[in-house]
Amino acid sequence: MIRDLNNIPALRNNVDSILQATAEVVGEYLEGKILDMINSQGNGQWPPLAMSTIRKKGSSQAWVDTGGLRAQIAHRILHDGLGKSIQVGIFESEYGFIAACLEFGTNDTGAVTAGGMMHQWKKQHIPERPLFRLTFDLEAENVEQLIARELDRQIDKYLL
Repeated sequence: MIRDLNNIPALRNNVDSILQATAEVVGEYLEGKILDMINSQGNGQWPPLAMSTIRKKGSSQAWVDTGGLRAQIAHRILHDGLGKSIQVGIFESEYGFIAACLEFGTNDTGAVTAGGMMHQWKKQHIPERPLFRLTFDLEAENVEQLIARELDRQIDKYLL
């Protein structure tokens, strides 16, 4: 018996779920790479903490204090007119402002400009220690390859 196994209509009907699954894989990958960057302390690209900071917090590790920041790193997938967008960061949390101070640094008055808005924090200079920007820059090519592999994997489910 001959059967028509044309899965193209099913593929077309499931494009959104294919993109969603691919975006989830990429978001989880980037979350992991950001945590790896914290563990490696910026791959040697971050300035060391000041001795006064080390004494105060009892650690020489940037982006690490109570673990609160680490626990807030997440990804979310947004639907836009062209498909999906992946955001990785700290969302809707009081830790977001602290992350901005660490990511972009502050001047001697504690001012940081993040997202076009001026904010005030402790009156001290914090050198920038880019976590998200550095990770995204270093992982751009890997993310492109991951997207291609994951899309192929998802689409292969519909091909004979």
